[in-house]
Amino acid sequence: NPKFDAKVVVGGGARPKRSGDRDEWELRDVSFTATHTLGDGGAAATPAPPIEHTLFCEGAQATLKSEHYKLKCAPFKLRTQPSNLFVVGIGAVIEQEQRLEAGSKLFEFKVWAVMEDGSKTPAAEFGTALDVLLRTPKGREISLKRDKSLYGLDANIVKDKQLVEVGEYVVEARYTEARPQVEKLLRACRCETLVQRTLKAFEVRAGPPAKLVAAHRLAEAVQVNNTDRLQVLGELKLCLHDAYGNETGAAGAACLAGGAVALVLERVRGDECEADGGAFASGGNSTAPSVDEQRSAPCRVALSGSEGQLTLGPLLLKQGTGQGDCVMRLRFALESSTALAMPAPITVTFTDMHGRNAVQRQRQKELERQQQAQRDEAR
Repeated sequence: NPKFDAKVVVGGGARPKRSGDRDEWELRDVSFTATHTLGDGGAAATPAPPIEHTLFCEGAQATLKSEHYKLKCAPFKLRTQPSNLFVVGIGAVIEQEQRLEAGSKLFEFKVWAVMEDGSKTPAAEFGTALDVLLRTPKGREISLKRDKSLYGLDANIVKDKQLVEVGEYVVEARYTEARPQVEKLLRACRCETLVQRTLKAFEVRAGPPAKLVAAHRLAEAVQVNNTDRLQVLGELKLCLHDAYGNETGAAGAACLAGGAVALVLERVRGDECEADGGAFASGGNSTAPSVDEQRSAPCRVALSGSEGQLTLGPLLLKQGTGQGDCVMRLRFALESSTALAMPAPITVTFTDMHGRNAVQRQRQKELERQQQAQRDEAR
């Protein structure tokens, strides 16, 4: 049911008029303005019937030569007919689900203006005065492109016309009255020259997990030894993301029930590390260092029940283990039937400082023995 408001605008004021033995007052240039607002935003507007208005003039007075005279006015009735000239609403039918998955597309849809008499006028007839836009979860406003009678996303603005941002999207429409003849009629109701409507609100959620991403940037390579540089990896937070970079949360982890992620430290075969003098080149007699299991966190974490976030590390080497310098690789191994992109492996260069120090001590002892032998011969 439309809600109607009315007001009287007096133009030239009032003047006295003699009628028999009575003084009457005559109002001049009186105009009547009636407005109505559709409670449902205009999408389901129906033709409005003529409206009967009863106007009452209360507290009116006239001033003549500094004298004030109260005016008594009998109620009078006016009949207004709604017009198809004024835009009072904007309607559309958007066949879009309330919940979508990231990567979905916004369906094209028709938009029309709802006129005061309930009729509908295609949006194309108003040109750029009627603007339809999409408000993203981050507050960005994207004007939708009109192709004939359909509105949709512009591929030049939104890649592949896909909705990849997670959160609530709102489709809004704005009509700004720009027709001179209508603006003149609405001069006493400037607020009605702008009509705004929310046409649709829907939610976009993250898609299925597609990759495991480190919370901070990982180093491409690290250098370790078996004496005082034992840490291969510190505590590392990992998150499940969909194909568009959105965190999938617990729902994504639930898709990977039974799966796990493990850290694997392995020798790089065929890529030997040459040390000074060649004594510590990784060769057939060299052995890789061992992981210090007491000081390291478990190297395997289940994916399910992780709320979409995993913690791996720290990973430390056992002091004194490993014989000969070598190059190793720390990689993230997936144990799941679902394919996931994993962080890139880290190159680990291992230096056998324990062995180097032992050889250095041996060389020092040999040098001291030779020097002592020379002193003995000199005697």
